[in-house]
Amino acid sequence: MVIVVRNMATIGGNICNASPAADLPLALMVLDSTVRVIGLGGSRTLPVGDFFEDVNKTSLNEDEMLLEIHIPPSSGTTSASFMKLRHHQTSVDIAIINVAVRLTCSDNFCEDVRIALGAVAKKPIYAKKAEKLLTNRRLDGELIEKAGETAAEESKPIDDIRASAGYRRRMVSILVKRALEVCVGRCAT
Repeated sequence: MVIVVRNMATIGGNICNASPAADLPLALMVLDSTVRVIGLGGSRTLPVGDFFEDVNKTSLNEDEMLLEIHIPPSSGTTSASFMKLRHHQTSVDIAIINVAVRLTCSDNFCEDVRIALGAVAKKPIYAKKAEKLLTNRRLDGELIEKAGETAAEESKPIDDIRASAGYRRRMVSILVKRALEVCVGRCAT
């Protein structure tokens, strides 16, 4: 039954569900995507990251619905990576944490970066301090490690049946580091 529903689900439905552990919102966030919503008062456009307000709560008013998602084109020196930690490592398992990274770089110099974290706060969040740490800097192992640690500090995970807050924080550090390393490798090729 789960497979049938997942195969029929839509991108819009996934976003409007507003699960803090959902995968797709993170990818859209790091790609600087926007959503356009429409209602009785007209339409409005906002960044995907601003669409989420709380656990399973969006910024949609009662009379509004999601109309479209816009993903802007990226430059040739941009790469992205998505990583998800889950219990059984199946495609339908809910994330313990998930991480998306988009990096624009040349010669290991970070021109722009987005880091989004899921399942570590009441809604998907950006690791803004980690992004700031990397922007306009030459990327090396030490800086990437520090960015992972900074992202972990920015997370606000809870203890639940899937994992402890401490474990989630540690895994944020590791997965952000790995996702950044993947992006750096892709930018170099």
